[in-house]
Amino acid sequence: MRSLRLATLILLAAAPRATASTRPVARPDHAIRRTVSRMAMIPAGHYRPLYATPGAERVAVAAFALDRDPVTAGEFLAFVERHPEWRRDRVRRVYADARYLADWPSATDAGSPETRRRPATQVSWFAARAYCASRGKRLPTVDEWEYAASASERSGVSSQRRSVHRRASPCDTARRGRSIRT
Repeated sequence: MRSLRLATLILLAAAPRATASTRPVARPDHAIRRTVSRMAMIPAGHYRPLYATPGAERVAVAAFALDRDPVTAGEFLAFVERHPEWRRDRVRRVYADARYLADWPSATDAGSPETRRRPATQVSWFAARAYCASRGKRLPTVDEWEYAASASERSGVSSQRRSVHRRASPCDTARRGRSIRT
């Protein structure tokens, strides 16, 4: 189950936090526009954590972005080819257990073309984080993940939110990624 949760984290990589200590990743403007257009902008809001104790405070989440599409096995294979330290036969065991990429036929083969179009699974949190960093992104925080997961299909926003829904824009990068308890 934990392996599945870690795989899910890589599937929805969040946009990088824009802080003074974060250096932007150098890439052409057209690649940035393409990346932003494939991301869902999640507006700021509040939610009550799933495992909160009765009477627990709501959590404020700043606007952030999530990939619209899951990372495929083929995309993760391309990452592993560019970063061989993440091959299953080379990764340090402190960063991945024996199940890491166990569904791949070999360390450099993610399977058939059909299999490569499926979401990547059996990926460690450390590998997911490295993948996201290689794309100029980051994994979502626990608060961001839970907030996005609490959205309803109809409204597209957290079913627990009370604030007015507003569409976040790509210009909101200065506020993205911060989660504060209120």
